[in-house]
Amino acid sequence: MRPLAVALTALSILVLTACGDSGSGAASSGLVPEDAAVYGTVTLDPEGDQETAVRGIAERFPDGDKLEEQIEKGLSEAFRESGLNYAEDVKPWLGDEAAFFVSRIREEEADAAVIVETTDEDATREAFQKVGAGKAKERSHKGTDYLLKDEAAYGVVDGRAVVGTEAGFKLAVDTGDGGASIEGSDRVEEALDRLPDEPLASVYIDGRKLLSSLGPEGALFAPFVGALKEPYVVGVSAESDAVIVDSTVPAALAGLAAPLLLGTGTGVVQDLPADSFFAAGQPEVGESIGQLVRLFASAAGGQQQIEAQVRQATGLDLNDDILAWMGDLGAFAGGTSLEQLRAGAVIETKDPDTSRRTLAVLGRLARKEADPSTRVVPLSLPGGGDGFTLESPEVPQPVHVAQRGERVAIALGDESAEALLEPTDTLGQDPGFTDASGRLGEGFEASNYLVFAPILELAENEGAAQDEEYQKAKPYLEPFARLVAGTRKDGDVVLSRTRVEFR
Repeated sequence: MRPLAVALTALSILVLTACGDSGSGAASSGLVPEDAAVYGTVTLDPEGDQETAVRGIAERFPDGDKLEEQIEKGLSEAFRESGLNYAEDVKPWLGDEAAFFVSRIREEEADAAVIVETTDEDATREAFQKVGAGKAKERSHKGTDYLLKDEAAYGVVDGRAVVGTEAGFKLAVDTGDGGASIEGSDRVEEALDRLPDEPLASVYIDGRKLLSSLGPEGALFAPFVGALKEPYVVGVSAESDAVIVDSTVPAALAGLAAPLLLGTGTGVVQDLPADSFFAAGQPEVGESIGQLVRLFASAAGGQQQIEAQVRQATGLDLNDDILAWMGDLGAFAGGTSLEQLRAGAVIETKDPDTSRRTLAVLGRLARKEADPSTRVVPLSLPGGGDGFTLESPEVPQPVHVAQRGERVAIALGDESAEALLEPTDTLGQDPGFTDASGRLGEGFEASNYLVFAPILELAENEGAAQDEEYQKAKPYLEPFARLVAGTRKDGDVVLSRTRVEFR
């Protein structure tokens, strides 16, 4: 492993275990060049409410009461390959804050560096000499000496330990020597100000700069340039029983997100079954898919080519017959065994007549293309509706593709289909969900919900209880209670918040 990779691994461990206030990252930002495409800070010295919160969470896990020992063990392993003893060679001079940046990416290399405050410059240089072990080349840039080994540069710049690619190290020196730094940049500060105060760590990503730095290799992502007008930022903080990840996403990009991963909140989630262990939603899914098609059309022969292929394969018009009627989407899963598993997705239709005709066409296509062991029959759902049913010996329950009123569903089994088409006992009535979504904060609407205990029960009922590796992992899984994520609009960006809550 290259020394730079060791430093980045160590910083990653510090990011995951550190706590403190956000203000301490400002000093290292003075060495980060203004044109950095990626910039992050993390506080290394635990103190205040964040320290209490992290310790409270850690104590829920095995040996969590030995947090310092666990951190030191992880850091010792990270630094060992570079020839350093963390306790003796690094810990004595490690300061309170760290930062990192990526300015440019070229093929397999980047102009990047990790910057860590040091309390003892001489001890830091001694540590770097050990890393070099007589094999490093001595170099100097604008009066700042550094070591170069395996394409990684090590040195002390303005009271900070800097480890990076040689180009990244020189950028830090140039910035500290009067070059324009990211510190005080209105664009950066405005973006980071959207995060809550005092995060454990924060990262700023300027998508346009990052793509432009890729040169010809960035051409694949060129369709996204228009959606990256605003930068992306993410911050991690902690409460006594939760880790919170806040981020911003340009509104145009949020609309393109994979519906069940990064989509924006929708009220459809509240109408999903109350006992769901997984629930997710995306508003206006037809528009989102349409935007994706338009973005990538050039790589697939143009939008007209895509539309022609869909028409040839199905006889349907991609826009008028498929996307135009698709409104908000919701998906769920529940149950604690494969026999009891319930799952499905529902789309609110904005044009019931068109969606009904589309289902009829899809039913005919399914009957024509189905595997010989799969039966495609008229909808057999007891409650009725329009659509069709697929029956296969490999699936324990029938799969219904059905429309009733202004809802179109694809569901595993009768119970799932009825719950989606005629919602009664819903998440919106479940105290666990309403409490969790309420803790997201004012204005946030839930987009994703995950409850861990039923998932563990499902795994154990299907044989994991007898699995030795699962039993080793179980004590580290049991402290997790639920995950809830939601979004709210703030001008030209979407604010996203994810809470991972613990028992």
